[in-house]
Amino acid sequence: MKLLAISLSLFVFYNPLERAQAMNWAVATGIVAVYGATLSTWKAVSDYFEKRRSITVKVSYGYETYGPGLDGLGPPAVVVTAMNTGHRTVSLRAAGIRLPDGRDTMYLRQSGDARFPHDLEGGQSCMICIPLQAVRGGLQQAGFSGRIRLTGYFRDALDKTYKSKRFKFDAK
Repeated sequence: MKLLAISLSLFVFYNPLERAQAMNWAVATGIVAVYGATLSTWKAVSDYFEKRRSITVKVSYGYETYGPGLDGLGPPAVVVTAMNTGHRTVSLRAAGIRLPDGRDTMYLRQSGDARFPHDLEGGQSCMICIPLQAVRGGLQQAGFSGRIRLTGYFRDALDKTYKSKRFKFDAK
């Protein structure tokens, strides 16, 4: 009888069902806390990327077209394109080609749809076209010859430079 009373008193003071229920609440609270922390971190990172300026620059070769039916073909050119992949408007103030020694070139008579300063809205793009002969002549005057690697760039009003991948150019 005494053994039964001790075991009943242990059951009352140490109820395994109550402890299991308390532990489940602790686990559930932990899971909700981790979920909340993950969600708030995701929101903060998302807001950061949405509000920052994001310009992608690409360089290609092409020809400008002109005339009434756009049937005229201009000289071959280096085309430097800026695409605003963000949501904020970015004010561009310069564009050109960066030389291998780090100097920047700006062509004042470039054509294309960018006139500086140029406000580039989110989801829009603009380009400049620089005739190959002008690029080649400028490189030779700067002392470059042969195949060299150049970079296209755009610079914004806050003096941040957005660069393209390097491309090979024959300066002969």
